[in-house]
Amino acid sequence: MRDRVATLLLTLWFGAALLAVAVVAPAAFRVLPTRSLAGDLVGAVLPVVFHSAALVGLVVAWLYRGSGRVIALLAVCMPITAWLSVFVIDRRLSLLRASLGMPVDALLPQDPRRALFGAWHVASVLALGVAMAAAATALIVIARRPPAPR
Repeated sequence: MRDRVATLLLTLWFGAALLAVAVVAPAAFRVLPTRSLAGDLVGAVLPVVFHSAALVGLVVAWLYRGSGRVIALLAVCMPITAWLSVFVIDRRLSLLRASLGMPVDALLPQDPRRALFGAWHVASVLALGVAMAAAATALIVIARRPPAPR
């Protein structure tokens, strides 16, 4: 039962995260009139993805407490990276965008503020990537476990 619940939660979250990064974000930047609007849209979607990563990770870690330590450790990576993104990286990005007084794209390519924004953006992408990799690896570990005796 524990493996089924964990598999369901991890699969649903992974699918939602994949949809956000592979469909929603590229579509927003393709169809919205400005990159700033697209960034606003993606910026509104990602916190939901990160908060749900934290919730799913904590539930899965709780399910495997005491046994299934590898799965629990992988699951704990999800809230850690989610909280890092929400409470550190996203706040830095928001403060930087607010302090600019103009869209990031309006900055000259050599402007250090544009480079700083790019670095924080890379950190956000990496945080989501780590959470997704942890979820996918946990799913593989669960799938390879021998079935529980009945």
